[in-house]
Parts: sequence; C-alpha cells; structure tokens
Amino acid sequence: MNTASHNECVLTALDRAGVMFRRFAYSYQLDADELYQDCAVEMLEARIPTGCDPIAYLYGVARMHCRQILAKTEWTVSLDEPRYEDGKKTLADTLPVQTLLRSEEEIAHLEKVTEVVYAALRECRFEEQEYACTAFELLDYAPVPSAKQAYHSLLKRERRTDNLLRSIKRVFFKHPQVLSLVQRETCIL
Repeated sequence: MNTASHNECVLTALDRAGVMFRRFAYSYQLDADELYQDCAVEMLEARIPTGCDPIAYLYGVARMHCRQILAKTEWTVSLDEPRYEDGKKTLADTLPVQTLLRSEEEIAHLEKVTEVVYAALRECRFEEQEYACTAFELLDYAPVPSAKQAYHSLLKRERRTDNLLRSIKRVFFKHPQVLSLVQRETCIL
C-alpha cells in the first residue's frame, strides 16, 4: 500500500471513529481533541498487513490505543468530592463511621501484636531482621545485633531468601509470646 492510499484510509477510519472518540472521552473525562490526535498519529504509524480491510484494521488500532491511554491514566477519587447534584453529601458521608474509626481496644490489641512481633524479631539474626524489614515493610523497626553468632557471615556468603524466611518462622514458632498470641486468636475465632 502506497503512502497516499494509506493516508486516505487513515482519514476515512478517523471519520468513522469520531463517535467512538467522543464517547470514550466523555465516559472517562478525557480531552476528545487530544485523543483524536493521538489516535491519528498511531494510525499513521501503523503498518497495515496485506489481505485485511485497511479501514477496519485502523479502527482497531485506534480502539487499542484508547485502551492503552486508559490503562496509563492514574485515577484518583477524593472522599470530599460531592456525591450528589445538591453538593451536600460527599463520598466520606456514605461510608459507615465504624470503618473509619477503630476502637481503643482494637488499637491496643494491634500495638500488643506489634510489640510481640518486634520482640520475636529481636531474637533473629541481624541479616534475618534486615530481610524482614524489607520483605514485610516494617518501616518503624530498626534491626539490632543479636546474641546469636551469624554463622553464615563467617562464610562470606549471602543466604537465600527462602532460608532467611524459614529461620524467621522457626524463631517465631518457638517464641512464647507469639505462641500465646496465636493461641488467644484461635480461641477467639
């Protein structure tokens, strides 16, 4: 296909896809003109395979590009955004209060769980503590040197992550505070 016929096919496909662009832009609150221009560039750069309908193929290219734009778009929703036309109720008003606020008992229980986990982690080797901090995103825990000698550090070799995790689990399953906490949780359930 030569350039002139390719450009003519692109113009015809853009005319047919105009309604799709407007609906897509309206549905997802995008700028229709920018969407039209982006898809036009994609259609011009597309290589049409032989033996297929060029206009249908270019229309498909435009649809696929619209989906790619939608996938790249970051969506944010504010809880203070008005929910209804009158502007009085917001999204935060529609949420139950219990999901937003935790009771003092729940907060105390979560703090107790955190203390027990940190106490058990302090009995692990230093490299295991570092692994736990990065793997489980413990931002407020600082690894401390353990009384245990780091045997593997003498070998000057890094341990595999599955071995680190297995060692951490072994310490946790032997720790008395963790065992009592697990027993308490299973009794409540």
